[in-house]
Amino acid sequence: LAGFSPGLSLYVYDKDVVIITEQLALETKTFFAFYNTANMIGGLCGRWLSYKLQQRHPMTYVGFSLLGAWLLVLQEPVLAPAGAFLVMLGDGLIYGTISRHVDSVIPQEFNLIAISYWLFIGDVGSLIGSSLISY
Repeated sequence: LAGFSPGLSLYVYDKDVVIITEQLALETKTFFAFYNTANMIGGLCGRWLSYKLQQRHPMTYVGFSLLGAWLLVLQEPVLAPAGAFLVMLGDGLIYGTISRHVDSVIPQEFNLIAISYWLFIGDVGSLIGSSLISY
């Protein structure tokens, strides 16, 4: 996930200015302010929606992340914030759905331990995955 949002984008948009359209160019810092805002809103929406929607298997939401990654791979600056939003929407829905499942099946006295363990395993996977990316 980090390979696409924001990892890949940091290397794609590494000039002083990002050309969004023929009429619009933004400083790279400003572009990434919009990009990162879309990234954050996607993650927040996914986590919020995961507790509002009918419970589904987390794999149901992988499509959002894949669509977002595809938009990012196109390397079109006008689509990049939408790609970041979708990647993080999928991520938020997956994490939130699993957390909701833990909340619903684990007795309350063990809930903190179970969710902490789940998040720890996710962090270990993230570290391993990011270590495999060659810079």
